[in-house]
Amino acid sequence: MKKILLFIIFSIFFCCSNHKKHNFQELNGFWLIEKAIAPNGEKKFYKNVEEYDFFGIKGEKGYRKKVISSLNSVNDFFSNNDTLFFSLNFKKDKVFFKYLRNDFYWEEELIKLNKKELRLMDSKGVIFVYKKHY
Repeated sequence: MKKILLFIIFSIFFCCSNHKKHNFQELNGFWLIEKAIAPNGEKKFYKNVEEYDFFGIKGEKGYRKKVISSLNSVNDFFSNNDTLFFSLNFKKDKVFFKYLRNDFYWEEELIKLNKKELRLMDSKGVIFVYKKHY
């Protein structure tokens, strides 16, 4: 009986804490797309990209906007104020960014997030790899 109770407690703890393997605060900041990887393994590299994705997140809600670096300084950015809001959605052991714009809904799966790299997968299985801008 004790073994069953321990198994249940462990299972609940493990299932409820899977999304906590990511430190979502690391998402805050400027990200530059590096490449896209198609489901068949084909890679598209983005070179000389001037547009960054800026992410801001607090709790399970956040926003994303495209910004362009200033010619005067690497750390100055301009935005067109076109902000895309998202919420984090947890399904089993996966984390999804849930977007809604003009009654159009879509999701991207969070594959990897750390201080240096962000990987998001769209509904077609394409993985977008971003590098953090410092």
